[in-house]
Amino acid sequence: MKISLLIRRAVRITLFVTPLALFGNIVYTLYEHENTDFLSIFKLQPGWLLLALVFSLSPWLFSIARLSLWSQFFKLKLTTRQISEAVLANEVAAITTPTAVGGGYAKVGLLMLAGVSPGMAASLMVIGSIEDYLLVPVVVAVCWTFFPPENIHLAAAFSRYMPEIELSTYAIFAATTLLLFSTALFFPRVRLYIAKFFQLSWWRSRILAPFLKAIIDFKTAFVMISKGGKSRFFLTTVLATAQWILRYSVFTAIAFGLGYSPDPVEFFLLQWLVFMLLNIVPTPGAIGGAEMIFMYIFKGFIPADSLALAAGYWRFVATYFQLMIAALLLMAMERPEIHLRKKPVRAVLTGRQKPARQKVTVVENNRLQSSMFAAKAISAEKVTDPASFPE
Repeated sequence: MKISLLIRRAVRITLFVTPLALFGNIVYTLYEHENTDFLSIFKLQPGWLLLALVFSLSPWLFSIARLSLWSQFFKLKLTTRQISEAVLANEVAAITTPTAVGGGYAKVGLLMLAGVSPGMAASLMVIGSIEDYLLVPVVVAVCWTFFPPENIHLAAAFSRYMPEIELSTYAIFAATTLLLFSTALFFPRVRLYIAKFFQLSWWRSRILAPFLKAIIDFKTAFVMISKGGKSRFFLTTVLATAQWILRYSVFTAIAFGLGYSPDPVEFFLLQWLVFMLLNIVPTPGAIGGAEMIFMYIFKGFIPADSLALAAGYWRFVATYFQLMIAALLLMAMERPEIHLRKKPVRAVLTGRQKPARQKVTVVENNRLQSSMFAAKAISAEKVTDPASFPE
């Protein structure tokens, strides 16, 4: 499968930015808590750290298994390599874009590059979202009912990170948009594009037709699931639930490794709450806000002198380590098939031609012989004509 140049560039940027983000995380930890007990970093048991790394990376296997099951059901004929690339691209895009945006569109793009129709690719993304949000809320609700965590600072987290937008901000945004639009009108290409934008044929070919095709593919996918894919849907939903339970248990393993005695169910709910609150952070990958939200939520569950260090451990294992591994795997799976310059194509001459080409050659030879015979006949007539002799 060919990975687009955009994905290649995104992976390279990721490999460059991730160490900088990790360095910024360390600097923030040093700045925020000067009295942090950094000697506890050596108390982290390697076995628990390894388990946390397994919890962080193993959800990819569940995602690959889920997409493989649907690929077989819809007879898409996707290879394991193509499915793995789509899942890894989804993870990289989910971490490098705002949390509310997610990385599903990167997965859709790679599925389309693999030959999947846009409607079917979008259907696979929607099916995955339904699987993610179907059983997980049920599990969270049951756990919250029987094992309710206490001392959670929700009000402080929301008041600190919910954006406060004033009227002047809207005015500045509107003025900037109007200025850019007015400047763009000076370019002929922009005026031509605007003229096409208001044509009905443009809307039919560019907007309406692809949208209707996507709706048809989407409807076809869910009709097929309702008829013969209910058991498969249940299986993939169970896999999705196990996948998110592992992801929300990363810090539980780290806490055990640091010598604490966390309640696994309680810490699972707290990590789920942290991931839900990350959706209100507008920065890519919730940079700058994830650590603070983590410390607000886990305040009272982790000693204050180790809270910043625990946040750094969690952020590294659950985000930066995962991002680096996914980017490296994408680079390793990439084939050297895309080049900025195309290789010259050399013509290969063979002595034996195909039957179709032989027929064309015979016809061309017959036409050439006929034209030559006609030319000779005309010349003979001119020679034998008495009028052609000079007086």
